[in-house]
Amino acid sequence: MNVLILTNPDHKKFIHSVLNSMNVSMHIFGLFSKTPPDFSSYDIGISFMYQHKVHAEQVNSHTWFNFHPAPLPEYKGRNLCYHAIMNGETEFGATLHYMDENFDTGDIIEVLKFPVQAWDTADTISEGAILFSQVLFKQYLPRILNGEEFPRIPNEGGTYYKKEDIEDYIGVNDYQDRRIRAITYGKFYPKVDIGVMK
Repeated sequence: MNVLILTNPDHKKFIHSVLNSMNVSMHIFGLFSKTPPDFSSYDIGISFMYQHKVHAEQVNSHTWFNFHPAPLPEYKGRNLCYHAIMNGETEFGATLHYMDENFDTGDIIEVLKFPVQAWDTADTISEGAILFSQVLFKQYLPRILNGEEFPRIPNEGGTYYKKEDIEDYIGVNDYQDRRIRAITYGKFYPKVDIGVMK
């Protein structure tokens, strides 16, 4: 079976380590290559943290799997850890799902979740989501290679967040701005208490 795995440079090493442990060789394409993926001969497609859309002609003619670093159906799209914090979520996760023509809308195979703590940032939540995506990849890759068919859970509801839906700034009033600037000097920076009023 020829499996095409699309990924990006940050995850190339992880993908190779899993393949080496299984003693299998597959076609891997990532953003480190300037050439488009070779869709000429493969049986199954896998997207792992791949940030581009696979064309409809491919997902409609082959079985494709996506490892999505967020829980579905709730969180589709981009900047999802930001939105999880802004929405006050107490848990987050990762999803394995079949792919269809649209982003993050294919039938769900499995969702793994972990708790979100009060001190978590978008970065720490993202790390957890990637870790759980890796767990799913290790668990399911052998089964995918064996041609297993998985139960399909409808991917209905949830929210699709666009790239532009994030506010990448924090507003402070004039007094707070002056106070921060007033106690920023050389190597000294103000300490910030979040959620604490003095």
